[in-house]
Amino acid sequence: MARHHDLARRGVPGSLRGPAAAEPGRGTAASLTLNVVVRISGPLDTGLLDGAYDDLIARNDVLRSTVEPDGTRWVQRVHPHRGAALEQVDAAGRTPAELAAAWAAVPVPTDQPPLARGFLAALGPEEHLLGLALHHLHTDPRSLTLAVRELAAAYEARLSGSRLPAPAEQFGPYTALRLAAANARPAEERRAWLESFAGARAMGYTCDRDIAAAPSAAGVLQRRVLDADAANALEHAALRRRSTFFAALLTGFSLGLAEHVAHRDLVMPTIFEQRDTPRARAMIGPFLHPSLLRVRVPVGSTFDSLSPHVRDVVLAAYRHTTVTPAEVYAHHPGLAEALGTERGAACIFQYLPAHGRTRPVSFGPATTGVVQEPDQRPGPTPATGMMFRLRRTDTGDVVARISYDTRHQSEDAVLAVFDDFRARLDAPLAERRAG
Repeated sequence: MARHHDLARRGVPGSLRGPAAAEPGRGTAASLTLNVVVRISGPLDTGLLDGAYDDLIARNDVLRSTVEPDGTRWVQRVHPHRGAALEQVDAAGRTPAELAAAWAAVPVPTDQPPLARGFLAALGPEEHLLGLALHHLHTDPRSLTLAVRELAAAYEARLSGSRLPAPAEQFGPYTALRLAAANARPAEERRAWLESFAGARAMGYTCDRDIAAAPSAAGVLQRRVLDADAANALEHAALRRRSTFFAALLTGFSLGLAEHVAHRDLVMPTIFEQRDTPRARAMIGPFLHPSLLRVRVPVGSTFDSLSPHVRDVVLAAYRHTTVTPAEVYAHHPGLAEALGTERGAACIFQYLPAHGRTRPVSFGPATTGVVQEPDQRPGPTPATGMMFRLRRTDTGDVVARISYDTRHQSEDAVLAVFDDFRARLDAPLAERRAG
């Protein structure tokens, strides 16, 4: 019998909210999947690996869950496990990169459990390519790493003639507890958060183009923001200011972006990975929550003068992720309209920490190497605006994937924003040299 968890709108993670999750045929585009492909080198029992994949699906309710409307609510329906198997793929004539690209293009349906697809191709007697595709509605990038590790652990358990014990907790009950805690906060606190965006408007940052083109005319740039040593130095600078690494990056970004915005009042969509407990950090599920940041940058601001304000903005946004951006826009409809229609209106800023995605994983005597990571392939670009997606690599560097609307901005205009952002990090980094 299927189990249901009440996911009232205020408590559903952003990736589990909305009609695309509930209506068959919607939300199944390949761009909404998260994929990882690893090369397994060494002896591998493919029959046991197939059983381990079945264990992975059986152990994780979220991979057998659909989100369905129930009146004014959304409910998570956990379907009983009915068996799952890896899709065996003939690799003849195709390179690992070609296989990875083909698997990334395969959608994962949201209405037919399991909400995952697994692929296996033999490249040679002791060389295999393994691909996992999970839907963004039910998982996040860290979950891919966790899924590969859990699959390896299930395989090694089967090698030894045993099975992994059942997980201590599932995503649905965990989310219900989180929702209950959020709903226990005073209503006045929620209203104050909504009102904090009063008077906010589209940024209107500098656009040097006005070209009629298809909405999908997206440009993409890759840049390194900080090497590992500089990233560590910025972390220490943030701690000295009683702040966080995310807030330090956002401080530099706000200072740089403000130079391109006349009124210097910045409203930026973002996401937070909220895995605040040891059990959450080990759980497969959608722990990315969308939120909004409003940063006011007075003329003459420095990194030190702006840091306390940005820290408070980040902490407030992190605390209120159960209030969705959609609710903020509904409370301030003028802001929503401007963000969706005006040139230079929207700029998304995101940062995700490292989570060991490139570290080798053992499948018994065999080991893995990453062929494709989830953020190595193109993703959706906002219809109007820019997206700065930063992440920490496993080597400690901070890299940025910058997407932008080529109808409104040239590459030079986007790089000018990036350069101003990067230059504003020089002040805290100079402390390392001075010290």
